[in-house]
Amino acid sequence: MRLIVFDCDGTLVDSQQTIITATEAALSSHDFAAPDRRDILYAVGLPVDVAMRRHAPDATDDQIINMLDVYRETYQQLVQQDDRGQVMFPGMHEQITKLGGLDDTLLGIITMKSRRGLERVVDAYDIRKYFQVLKSADDGPGKPNPALMLDAIAETGVTAEQALMVGDTSFDIMMAKAAGTRAIGVGWGYQTIDELEDSGADAIAETPEELNDLLRRLSTLLKFMAKRFYENVSVEAREGAFAVLLDAHELKTPAKKPLLVPSEALAKLIAEEWQAQADEIDPNNMPHMRLVSTALDRVAENTAETAEAFAAYVMSDLLCYRAEHPEKLVQKQSDSWDPLLQWAKSRFDVSLAVTAGILPVEQPQENHARFAAAAGEEPFRLTALAHLAALLGSAILALALDEAHISPRQAYELAFLDDLYQMEDWGVDEEAQARLDKIELEIATVAGYLSAL
Repeated sequence: MRLIVFDCDGTLVDSQQTIITATEAALSSHDFAAPDRRDILYAVGLPVDVAMRRHAPDATDDQIINMLDVYRETYQQLVQQDDRGQVMFPGMHEQITKLGGLDDTLLGIITMKSRRGLERVVDAYDIRKYFQVLKSADDGPGKPNPALMLDAIAETGVTAEQALMVGDTSFDIMMAKAAGTRAIGVGWGYQTIDELEDSGADAIAETPEELNDLLRRLSTLLKFMAKRFYENVSVEAREGAFAVLLDAHELKTPAKKPLLVPSEALAKLIAEEWQAQADEIDPNNMPHMRLVSTALDRVAENTAETAEAFAAYVMSDLLCYRAEHPEKLVQKQSDSWDPLLQWAKSRFDVSLAVTAGILPVEQPQENHARFAAAAGEEPFRLTALAHLAALLGSAILALALDEAHISPRQAYELAFLDDLYQMEDWGVDEEAQARLDKIELEIATVAGYLSAL
């Protein structure tokens, strides 16, 4: 199994004019001179607030906040035009379709777009079904921090050696290198080939055809899986925790840390996954192992950061964005989602604004702090909550499932209400249904993990 992760802007889609126009509008709103196009495009790949600070180093914090609002409002207006404000690069749709049809290949996107911006792209070009991982600026630290790449590796169950980043900026390459993965730079994006090579790209593709050739040549390296080297799997108590043993050897995480979990039930779930492996070890079939490894290798050292990333979901929570039509769907969303918002208000003392359409709605800032506190600092639980929020598009649904206010099946039906409604209305699409079945299984798996803590 291999994982290929793509950047979005400058790699999959060309949105440079939209980015330039939105940046110029934001800077001019406070009378800051806009840099030339080259400087604006060089900063693509950084979080928007970092890029804005780069363009206006003398701006106050309040001015930066205001300019970010102008940037997002302008960007939203542009992408809703007929040309969607961004065009997929020639050959890239075919590339994604081809890779997405391979049984031994997993696909992901890591972008500094907002989550809703990313979802708009994959839905506009009907490519969401090909991706197992979608990571946005709302999901964690920005590039070149390796956190999102490490999360993608953990969630898909591959090793760093089986993963590859494809991007058009030095920030993409540096993120990949920091995560211990290979990286291919593409020459049709926003930075030069020299800049990509200087940042450590393993190879450069100047056209989508060259990218296809490079991916084919690298496939053998990326698909490597270890042979099973053990006979028996067991669980033993270890000073208030539990270890999993492969024969006489204690299991470790990918970062070589002792794999010690807080409950015997969770240790047994991990042991069952290792016992079920055939001649080759397939990490993709070990979801509990992936969650625990993420908790120990990533979240335990970044609990506050992970809680903040989780809380960010509530600021653009799925349950707060409603359809404008048809009336039947509008009513179904209200009947299904309003009780969850009322539960969240009562349980966490938050007030949530609801809007119709896709334009962002501003939520009270105190909501963020209250949901970060609700997520807590215990790394095993926090890992599951962060994973569920990304899977469901909702921090509220994640917490409701964790507290058994809703069942895994209800969480699935609430999060994918729109998809299920469309299927009821237009019939079942086999590919879409297969994707939803995998998501429902993942939701049930994470719920089982939480129950075992």
